[in-house]
Amino acid sequence: MKYGMPTLIELSGLENNMKMCKALGLEFIELNMNVPEYQVHMLNTLDVNALKKKYGVELTMHLPENFYFADFNPSMRSAAFDIFAQTVEFAKETGVEVLNMHMHTGTFFTTPAEKIYLQQAYKEDYLKNVAAFREHVETCLEGSSITLCIENACDFHHDFIKEAVAQLLESNHIQLTWDTGHNAKGKYKDQLLIFDYEDRIKHVHLHDCAFGSDHLPLGTGELCMDMVLSRITDKCERVVLESKTLDAVRRSMIHLDVRSRQVAV
Repeated sequence: MKYGMPTLIELSGLENNMKMCKALGLEFIELNMNVPEYQVHMLNTLDVNALKKKYGVELTMHLPENFYFADFNPSMRSAAFDIFAQTVEFAKETGVEVLNMHMHTGTFFTTPAEKIYLQQAYKEDYLKNVAAFREHVETCLEGSSITLCIENACDFHHDFIKEAVAQLLESNHIQLTWDTGHNAKGKYKDQLLIFDYEDRIKHVHLHDCAFGSDHLPLGTGELCMDMVLSRITDKCERVVLESKTLDAVRRSMIHLDVRSRQVAV
């Protein structure tokens, strides 16, 4: 099992994040592609492989939050497909083995009686778009060791998301990310789907949650670590300590009792 940290906004640039990751004794950084400097066209201006060798730090990549591959607008879908293809090419060149993404509940109409999700109302069209993306993933990842992991984000209880996830998991290139803080924030509804596919959990975002606030250091919220650790199978390869500040990552390491990893802080 490898432990890593998220992109820390308080550390400017890839090298400073890598330097801190090395100092903490962690093994990888999950690059947040929402950040301007971690867009593929910006990363391509760096010698990423040289930095990886210098610090002995690996990378995973978190696709942008607005990566919406099943949009009903074909131009929007095409843009998402292009972003994915470009990210895969970068990943192949730099040895990135995990790409992480969210599902999206999409647009909804609010009526006096209910909230109507368009992806539910037009589910047949939505699932056709999901199937097309799965085929695109298989084409892009064919012959590589890269895995695309789908992360729960308080949305896995929707019927249309459940069907979409099941459809995506028909591909061996696609697995699951279990986000523990999101699961708690969503009142543990996400885990009903996640545990149905427990053997497909390959990646974990580990953070605590209290009173609806997530990304907290481990040990400061309601998360039951014994339950989490008992559910992480041998197929899970990486755990991101996904608290968003350096102090919070350190506190999570202490809670996990991995202090011996620290080289210098």
